[in-house]
Amino acid sequence: MIVAARKVLGVQCPAIRTLVSRLTTVQECRYQSSTTTNNREEIEKFSSLSREWWDPKGKMKALHEINPLRMAFLRHQVCLHFGLDPHSHVPLKGLNVLDVGCGVGLVSEPLARMGANVIGIDASSTNIQVARDHCAADPLWKSRDLRPPQYINCTPEQLIKTHKDFDAVFSLEVIEHVDNVPLFVESCCSLIREGGFLGFSTINKTTFSYLLA
Repeated sequence: MIVAARKVLGVQCPAIRTLVSRLTTVQECRYQSSTTTNNREEIEKFSSLSREWWDPKGKMKALHEINPLRMAFLRHQVCLHFGLDPHSHVPLKGLNVLDVGCGVGLVSEPLARMGANVIGIDASSTNIQVARDHCAADPLWKSRDLRPPQYINCTPEQLIKTHKDFDAVFSLEVIEHVDNVPLFVESCCSLIREGGFLGFSTINKTTFSYLLA
């Protein structure tokens, strides 16, 4: 997990520069030749899994298993950064949060339940529709007086044209699947307000990790 404040973001930030360097060397020719972060092969692969994504015993079992841990980590780090109470029922209340590469909402929904105003974006229109359907099928959103996530089918570089100044931007287990990592990182950075919070997570740089990705 890499976390940084907006004032030091971008490829000049040492932590971000290291992340970009490590990932671009893995598939260097692909990243250098692309003018978009879209990778059609990866989009199609995850689109084909969209209907299984919410199954905790299905092909996304690993994500379901790590989700409580990573959400607890994000809650703690964001509350620490903004001086909020992590023990509150809605610790992220009032924060505008972006989930980049949201898939079907495994991260967006928990963030919204913490009180954040969440926008989830994904390059797969199939994933976005499944995410919307899942929210619509849950009557607890209204009973809890919470705002469900808003889902948009786009990439971060496209979102910059209409949205900026998020308090926090997250992209969890996504960056290893995109084309043009520098563009992806710079786009995410451009979507955060001054003094905001950025969180990336990605797999370990091991053969076993890449086989499972």
